[in-house]
Amino acid sequence: MKKRRIHLSIREDLLEEIRKRGFTISSYTNMALSQHLTKGNSQQTAQLQAPSGIRNHDLCLTKASKGDLLQFKDYLITEKGLSERTAQDRLDALKRFNEFSNGLFSESIVKMFLRDVLKKGKTPASYNNYIKVFRHFTTYLKLDFNLQYLPIPPAKLSPLPSLNQIKQGFHALQKPLFKSVFAFYFSTGLRKSEVLDLTLDKLDWGNRAVVPNHNTRTKRSGITFFSEECGHLLKGYLSTRTDGLLFNISDRQFRKLWRNASSAATVAISPQILRKFHAVELRLRGVADSFIDIFQGRAPRSVLARHYTPVGVEQLKTVYDKANLSLGT
Repeated sequence: MKKRRIHLSIREDLLEEIRKRGFTISSYTNMALSQHLTKGNSQQTAQLQAPSGIRNHDLCLTKASKGDLLQFKDYLITEKGLSERTAQDRLDALKRFNEFSNGLFSESIVKMFLRDVLKKGKTPASYNNYIKVFRHFTTYLKLDFNLQYLPIPPAKLSPLPSLNQIKQGFHALQKPLFKSVFAFYFSTGLRKSEVLDLTLDKLDWGNRAVVPNHNTRTKRSGITFFSEECGHLLKGYLSTRTDGLLFNISDRQFRKLWRNASSAATVAISPQILRKFHAVELRLRGVADSFIDIFQGRAPRSVLARHYTPVGVEQLKTVYDKANLSLGT
């Protein structure tokens, strides 16, 4: 049998973790590779017998190939009911972990990674998203990991920007695309993914209404509206387009938009922040919570169904227009 030479590159902090577990690196890797090559495990997973005091599932190694990752994305969509964009976000997060761990996957390394996430000052939302990724991935690979007790940091409560600060961020933008995207998030209160996935056929120009097709296992669409000033911006931006996505914007452009707006406003502004501001501002302007829930897709499906009629949409539009949300264009 022809011998194969395999080179492994493992970061120093991971090597130290493995040594603490009582392994010598050469025997550890040889055992893993031997079991993997002999059994031909399609998931490229090697279960090693742990020495005394070490749990077996701490020693599971995974070297995920590109094909494995794409299959994992398909699993998230078909089995877990996630949207295409959310599944891709989960996949991107797993790739970032893969870079950190050089392809190794174990309960102890996951915890090392999460501690690193906290040290870098990531938001609780980002931290929680990583936990969701790891739980999905371990379920997908049928690994016996205990990730239920991982600590979840408390959410950071920060004040919303004022209307004047939001206007400053908006007026600092120069590109028609950037202005249109910002105004649309501001006036509709839609989620980030709802806007990025929105197609032109979901706009009712006569009523300035939006009914995004965004029904997933955890989220559903509502019926919302965009302001007249937003409509003018959209018509200018869309003057040469008649179909497809509402906004053709790259990830780099999208990040730049919010970075520029936040810098001008001297406060963080993002789609999520504008969604929160939308709800608070409507409430301050006298809109009942029941209508806000319809606009932002939180109302029960039975309630939404009653408004999926011409009369229902007109009634909602009357409520929305009374609030008179404006960026002062």
